[in-house]
Amino acid sequence: MKTISLELPDRLHARIEREAKRRCCSEAEVVREAVEQRLQAGVRKNGQGEARRPTAGELAAELCGSLDGPADLSTNPKYMDGFGL
Repeated sequence: MKTISLELPDRLHARIEREAKRRCCSEAEVVREAVEQRLQAGVRKNGQGEARRPTAGELAAELCGSLDGPADLSTNPKYMDGFGL
């Protein structure tokens, strides 16, 4: 196993410390798991190569099409009763 060192803001270190105490494990284990989860999530990049948060569509992608019903509610005027004009 390789060892790295890094500097953390006090607030982040305090969060890691609290989580380690809550789970009765080492701070290193908390950090390793957090890094692993982040890498597995496939961090998206914005146009400048910086990490960005996933969109609502990306987060809900696996749910799309999981319910029965009309494919497009706007195709039948009766589904639009009470909306708009």
